[in-house]
Amino acid sequence: MGVDFRELPVPIVDESADERTTWLAEALEQRFQPTLSGLILENRSRRPPTYFVRVSEFELWLGEVEENLQLTLGRRLAHASAESEEWRQSAADRTPPKPFFKRQQKQLAWVNEDLELRGHGKLEVLSDEGGRATLLVRDRAHPAIAAGIAVSMWERINNQRFRFHWTDDGTSESLVTLELDSRSIPAAEAVVVEWADTERNDAEGGGEHPLTLARHEGPGNWTIDGARMMSITQDLMVRFEETTLPHLTDKSRNAEPNCEWIGVADAERLKLWDAISEASRKRFIASGEMVLVGEPEHWLHVGHRFLSRTGLGGVKAAESLDEHGGVKLTLEAAFHPAMTIGTLLGAWERAEARPATAVWSKSRAGHIVELRPQHDIAEV
Repeated sequence: MGVDFRELPVPIVDESADERTTWLAEALEQRFQPTLSGLILENRSRRPPTYFVRVSEFELWLGEVEENLQLTLGRRLAHASAESEEWRQSAADRTPPKPFFKRQQKQLAWVNEDLELRGHGKLEVLSDEGGRATLLVRDRAHPAIAAGIAVSMWERINNQRFRFHWTDDGTSESLVTLELDSRSIPAAEAVVVEWADTERNDAEGGGEHPLTLARHEGPGNWTIDGARMMSITQDLMVRFEETTLPHLTDKSRNAEPNCEWIGVADAERLKLWDAISEASRKRFIASGEMVLVGEPEHWLHVGHRFLSRTGLGGVKAAESLDEHGGVKLTLEAAFHPAMTIGTLLGAWERAEARPATAVWSKSRAGHIVELRPQHDIAEV
């Protein structure tokens, strides 16, 4: 059975309550910059493109990817998270404080100040003795990502390597156990983004900031419209993809995929992008969002509403391909092509009330996406 996204809870919004926490919203607006290309960049730590998603939607999206691939991906996500966090924390502006007094206390405060705005809970130390440590991520967003962040942060402030495993209470807390690792492990390096944007416009976008309605619920826990939010960097998604690919060699690609990825030759990558795109399409359909498209130009608004507001990209041009809703879209940038195209497939399906296929390609103009009906329309 696949994941039923219809089980997602519908946020209950009390219109009489002040949904915005001013200090938090202002801090988020200062730290995360929406761009004209439709990405959201963090204004520190190498300025990674960052995607903001409801925690419940990410959990079910990941479950659908696992179902499509018939794999359990939690451990791979945790290791990708640890490596991505190590790379992120190695930036010049991420040096932990080293005071003479109360060092651990102040270093944990430094860590949690970072996790606060990213929506990943609060790190606490339960024990630390003889090369072993037990950490608690309280009010974590996702258990695998929390475990990876925790071990990487601990290695950063201790300047040592640790083996780790984690357990989770299934609701809000992850317990991470670490043991000193004497092996020589190379430092995390930059990863290659297969779909690198050619001429991305990183100028700040106008209009209301997408995080302006953030409401503080607790340390490292904030919501928008009643839904818990979390941030995911593009670097994490790339590393997650690379750690997953070696395990897909014995998997078969769907005989009739609804996406064609022009220029992607790696058979395993095609399988993974198919799974990611389909999970993203299902996530959008289940959200119940209404999409109204009367002219090709309306897709620019669709792109802003459903891509740019979360950091997945933006549509800068649209033109009709046929009389049945077929459209050619140009995107200057994409957080991840499969996630972005899956969302667009869901939006097209909601607008046209029938499924679509997509053809993705890359050019100097950006990402080219052609959306057409999945089945031929009978002429009358």
